[in-house]
Amino acid sequence: MTLELIRVRRTEEHVAALYELLKARVHSISHRDLPDYAAHRAFVLKHPYRVWYLLRDGGRLVGTLYILSSNFIGISTLPGEEGQVAAALDQATARHRPLPAIPSVRAGHYGINVAPGNAVLIAELEKYGARLAQVTYALP
Repeated sequence: MTLELIRVRRTEEHVAALYELLKARVHSISHRDLPDYAAHRAFVLKHPYRVWYLLRDGGRLVGTLYILSSNFIGISTLPGEEGQVAAALDQATARHRPLPAIPSVRAGHYGINVAPGNAVLIAELEKYGARLAQVTYALP
């Protein structure tokens, strides 16, 4: 099947779909514990991203992709669907160019943060041609 990128809308259907995908996530950078549904719903309705997509393959949701105004991309797929990463990145970067560089604010190219234990995504990004650009630490 061909991967489709579907723009996230502020609808109950998308809130629920995104929550199911969030619950299935193995690796996370933005949170330790699963937020409750009300907090998740409020986050989705706020729609904090420059652009946000659901990833659908053959009628089945397989992940999400978003682009921040900092030119960072967040991508998450269901376990076993990591092979969709290249197609999702190809489509998203063809539709949306990085915003211009602003010194000390954002680079003029896309970047992706990856949880250090997410070896499968790291391998997919390396196959895609991405290169390690930095190591980031969270302070206590």
